[in-house]
Amino acid sequence: YKMAMVVGLIVGASLTYQPQSACNLTGSWSYEPEAASRYNWVEEANGTIPCFTGQDFWRGASGLVSGANITLTFNVLGPGPTIIKHGYIESSCDRVVMYDTQPNCPKQGECAYKRIPSGTNVPTCSQLPPGPPPPPPPPPPCSTSSEQLDVAWLQCRTAQILEGCQLQGLNNTSIYTPDATHSYGAQWTRDFYYMVSGAPNLLDAESIRRAVQYTYNGQRADGCMPDRVQTDGESVMSPGPMIPGNRQNKAHDHAWDNGPFAALLLAATVKAWPNQSFFCALEPQARLALDFVNRSSNGLVYNDPMHPNCTYGFTDTVAKTGNILFTSLLYYDASQQMAAASQKFSCGNTSKYLHQAAAIASTINAMKDPNSPLFLAATVDNRIPDVWGSAYLVALGLSSLPLRQAVMQELISNQSIYFSAGQLRSIPYPMYWTRCCWSPGCSGGCPADGTYQNGAYWATPLSYLASAALAVGQRDFAVQIVKECIDDFKENGIYEDVDYGHPASSKGVLNYSASATNVLWAANLIMNSTILKPSK
Repeated sequence: YKMAMVVGLIVGASLTYQPQSACNLTGSWSYEPEAASRYNWVEEANGTIPCFTGQDFWRGASGLVSGANITLTFNVLGPGPTIIKHGYIESSCDRVVMYDTQPNCPKQGECAYKRIPSGTNVPTCSQLPPGPPPPPPPPPPCSTSSEQLDVAWLQCRTAQILEGCQLQGLNNTSIYTPDATHSYGAQWTRDFYYMVSGAPNLLDAESIRRAVQYTYNGQRADGCMPDRVQTDGESVMSPGPMIPGNRQNKAHDHAWDNGPFAALLLAATVKAWPNQSFFCALEPQARLALDFVNRSSNGLVYNDPMHPNCTYGFTDTVAKTGNILFTSLLYYDASQQMAAASQKFSCGNTSKYLHQAAAIASTINAMKDPNSPLFLAATVDNRIPDVWGSAYLVALGLSSLPLRQAVMQELISNQSIYFSAGQLRSIPYPMYWTRCCWSPGCSGGCPADGTYQNGAYWATPLSYLASAALAVGQRDFAVQIVKECIDDFKENGIYEDVDYGHPASSKGVLNYSASATNVLWAANLIMNSTILKPSK
C-alpha cells in the first residue's frame, strides 16, 4: 500500500500530456535529480527495459513498457509489494513527470525522467561498471541482555528506527514515515498512530502534536481523513498511487479506517501528553471523521460489494465487503478512547461516543464464524476467519468470555497455521484472500500466495495478541510469541512482513516502525503484567 520495490508510471491522454501511443519512448531516459552523465533506464524497440542504473542500490533493476504503462521493477532490496507511482508524458514526448513525491524530490512535479537526446553516447547495460552490492542490514549497535524478553535491546532499536523515520514537511514540521529506509516517503495515519501509542516515551511531545495537526490539516470537507500526507502537504485519501492532479480515486475513494485511526491518534497523543486545548481544538474534526464512516443499522462498519473501499490499510490490497470486523473494532476502540478523553477534557459529545461503541459491542457476534472459533473478516467478499481481528476483539473484551477463550485456545493449539518466527498471519494457513480488486463483480487480483498481505507473517498485530492473551490468563503464551519475534528481529532485522517458506520466501520493508513499536508495546505490557484472572 506504499512505496516499496516496484514503481510504475501510468500515462494517459489529456490537454497537457500525450498517451504513450503518440510518443515513441524507445531510447534512454535519465532521472532529473541525478547527474546528467548518468542514465536511469533504456527502452528497446520491443518495449523491454533491460537495465536500470542509478544510485547504488537502484542498480540491477529492469522494466517493461506495455501500452500506456511504464513499469520499473527494483529487486535488489528483496521482494516486496507492488506500488504504482503515477506520472504523465509531456506534450514534447521528452519528459515523464511523476506525481508522487519522494525523499529526494519533496515537491510535487519536480520528480521527472528526461529523455537523453538521440546520438548521445550512452553505454549499454553490459558496458556499465558493476554497482556496489546492496548493503546488508547493519548490525544494531544495541547491546543485548539475557532477560527473557530483551526489552532494552528492542527499545534501543525502536528509538533508532523512529529517528530514521522523520522527514521534513511543510513549515519545518517533522513528519513520521512508516520506515527508516524511507521506502514510504509520507506520513501514513495508521502507522503514525502505532508509533504514538506504542512508544510515546521515545518521541517528542511538541513534534508529535505538530505532526498530528499536519494529518488533521489534510481532512476533506466531507470528513474523510487522509490515508497519508506527503512532505509537500498534499493529502491522499486512498491507499495506492496518487491519481494525477490528486484527483479522487474512482476505483476506491478512501480507506474506511482513516477516520478511526485519526481519532485513535488524537486520543493516544493526549493520553501520552495531556493537553486540553489541543484535544478540544481537534475533537470536532475527529467526530466528523468518525461520522464519515459508513455503518449498517446494526452499528458495524459496512463496505459496499459493488463499490468497495479499503477497510484496513494493512490489508489495503484486499476488498473485504459487507460488514467488516477489523474496521468495526477500530471504530469501537476509537469511540471508547474518544469518550474517555472527551469526559476528561470536558469537550465533545461523550454520550454519543459511548452510544456508538455500545452499538458495536451488542452486535459483534454477527461476525462469528460458524465453522471455526474465530470471527469473520467480512460477511460477503473475503468471508474468511480474521486472525488479527479475532485477537483484537479479545483484547477489547468484546463478545462473551467463552468465545474469547475459544479464540485464544485456537491460536495456542494450532500455532503452525498462524505463526512463524513469532509473527502472525492475517488469515489461517493455507487460506488466501479471494477478492483483491475493486470493480463490481470482480475476483482475484491478490498478491502472490505467501507474500505481503496475502499470507505473509507480520509483527504489527502482536500488540493486539499480547493484550488478548493476558486478558484471558495466557501470559506464558504471550511471552513465548513475543520472545520468538524479538529473537527473529535480532537475527534477521525488523521487517514489515516476512515469510520463511510458507509457501513463499519474502520480506517486506526493512526497519519498519509498526513492527518495532507494537512489539515493544507488547513486551512492556507483558513485563508490567501479573497473572490476570479472565474478565467476564
